[in-house]
Amino acid sequence: MTAVQNLIKCFEISEIEVDQVVLQPLAAAEAVVSDEEKDMGVALVDIGGGITEIAIFSEGSICHTAVINVGGNHITNDISVRLRAPFAEADELKINHAHALSQDIDANEIVDVATFGRGHLASIPRIQICEVAEARLQELFLLVSEEITNSGFDGLLPAGIVIVGGTAQLSGIEELGTDVTGLPVRRGTPKGVHGLVDAIGDPAYASAVGLALWGARHGDGSLSTFPAARGDERSSSDARRVSGRLFGWLRTILP
Repeated sequence: MTAVQNLIKCFEISEIEVDQVVLQPLAAAEAVVSDEEKDMGVALVDIGGGITEIAIFSEGSICHTAVINVGGNHITNDISVRLRAPFAEADELKINHAHALSQDIDANEIVDVATFGRGHLASIPRIQICEVAEARLQELFLLVSEEITNSGFDGLLPAGIVIVGGTAQLSGIEELGTDVTGLPVRRGTPKGVHGLVDAIGDPAYASAVGLALWGARHGDGSLSTFPAARGDERSSSDARRVSGRLFGWLRTILP
């Protein structure tokens, strides 16, 4: 509760009114999980930077949540250590060259890597990057499978697993997830929006889009504005102008 209260205070200091606090997996599910999947039984897996959040839905309701201390940054760090490359360089390698199934990669394919050292560029087989990513993702999906079993919902999730977060964009991750967990795994892309689909239509924006949808579907129907500082007409005018642009944009992407 202390963390939540501090977060709300930060918004209030910025003169933004907080209407609701929403659990992140609930928000993400709003954008990527259908009502039918929630009724049948489905697990949402949100792979963040340092942690992975799990939310299990059954009969239309959320039934179990958990946090696993493995995320996308662990893959980046593993690549950094394996190749002796700076973290930022390793992150670029993960995004551009990692594949969750190393067996699909040509062993002769070469990637240039800026390693530690002044201007030192090394050429390494791409398969090394993929082997590192595969090993860490296997660990992650094993932990997810273990959590599903411990939750008591093992065998009760016919809709399988929906993965979101930046790491969910890695190629081959759906196939690897299915192989490890034995459940159908699909990548969750935000739905129910239009206009800027190319900009926000990938798993990394599931939570952000879900929060907008949550407010539209579960709010009181009104669009609040930013409260201005007391007695400051200019602040009030600026706040109304900013909030008008924001909510005008929301109206263009929400149904």
